[in-house]
Amino acid sequence: MNMLNAKKRSIIAILSACTLAPIMPAYTPMVAANIVSAAEMEQVQGIDYLVLVNKTHKLPDDYEANVPLITAKNSMGREFQIERETYAHFVQLRDALLKQGIQIELDSVYRSVARQQEIVKEFTEKYGTDYVRQYVAVPGYSEHHTGLAVDICLMVDGKVIDDNDEMIAQKEIFAKIHPLLADYGFILRYLPGKENITGYSYEPWHFRYVGKDAAKEISRKGLTLEEYMTETTQQRSVSPEDARGFVVLSEIVPDIITEVRYYTTYNFVGDRIVGYEEPCVLMTREAADALKEVSDDVMSQGYRLKIYDAYRPQMAVDHFVRWAEDLGDKRMKEYFYPEVDKTRLFADGYIDAKSGHSRGSTVDLTLFDMKTGKEADMGGTFDHFGIESHPDWCGNPETMQYTGKYKGNKPPKNGEINETQFKNRMILRQAMLRHGFKPLSTEWWHFTMKNEPYPDIYFTFPPHLK
Repeated sequence: MNMLNAKKRSIIAILSACTLAPIMPAYTPMVAANIVSAAEMEQVQGIDYLVLVNKTHKLPDDYEANVPLITAKNSMGREFQIERETYAHFVQLRDALLKQGIQIELDSVYRSVARQQEIVKEFTEKYGTDYVRQYVAVPGYSEHHTGLAVDICLMVDGKVIDDNDEMIAQKEIFAKIHPLLADYGFILRYLPGKENITGYSYEPWHFRYVGKDAAKEISRKGLTLEEYMTETTQQRSVSPEDARGFVVLSEIVPDIITEVRYYTTYNFVGDRIVGYEEPCVLMTREAADALKEVSDDVMSQGYRLKIYDAYRPQMAVDHFVRWAEDLGDKRMKEYFYPEVDKTRLFADGYIDAKSGHSRGSTVDLTLFDMKTGKEADMGGTFDHFGIESHPDWCGNPETMQYTGKYKGNKPPKNGEINETQFKNRMILRQAMLRHGFKPLSTEWWHFTMKNEPYPDIYFTFPPHLK
């Protein structure tokens, strides 16, 4: 829709897909699920869902040929081509809105560069060069070329609402639609008051698929895609010594309990770890905000978060490496790695030269049960090296079902955890996953923010109170 003047949109039928029709059933959820699964595989293969296309950023030359397009219909029978994952999540959004009595339909989605060139030619002949220059996107510079942009129309009381002015007037309906967008990976692409950044006026109907993690961050911060991409680029150029993007976690999440193990000698090394000059916990601001949501979640269930570690400077990781290389230092073996040969610490992944903690968006934590006044029983301690610490020890973390087994392995002596302990691990895990963190396959206590702001920077400054 952004290629048309609001007053003249109705005269150009070629870009409209909605016609009068009764309300039709929702898209089939099973089909959507299959598409989501296939699309996630495609995303792993390199589809860029954050590609920026606007009046000054051209579609990458090789992008269009690699977009996995499918053909879909709206409830009026009009066919569209649309990127596969975008369609799958649109279906989910549409079905969620139908439950609230709101019906949205596809109105304009993918347009190829070649088709845009045809439109420019047709409209130049019909309306003149001045009109085309003002209202028609230059081929190669339309977001619709990506297959990720979705223009919708509304069905209200059996009537199609698709005129720009009428759409803008539907404030109550869009006030219910827009808060749901991020949950399905969409953002409102052209925000009010941001015309000087996006180059387009406010369009409440124009959504853009970027993926759930990015959408939630963009929406939470009230950013345009342009601002988000600029911010991301700037973050990647931050110095490893720059602590400005970090916060003291307790200032953002006041309900947490902290036990900074590496400030003490009670850890697998047996000494205070280099760099831990103060018993404080830092995280990136983005990760701290997300952890606040986790805290609120578990508080409603009768728990608090107890933090063992978060940001870890590179100098601390270097200390771990030196300790692991000293095969004679086994002071803490019986407490933290009783059944692991110290010569296997690197090979088995317990110690590495780099740690996600040094990027500032990883946290080690557990639950504190407010009813008992004690830590929730997880069937094992933080930083215990062994398969007993794996999230799938004695159960399936995907289904959250307790099995008492682990991939056919015989449990070590006293290693099996009971159903309550497994359940406690799952309560923590599910809360973290709900709010944008991803787990580690070998440690039930370890989580990293999915959309971490500094994915390639390993910071070096020591944790300190600001």
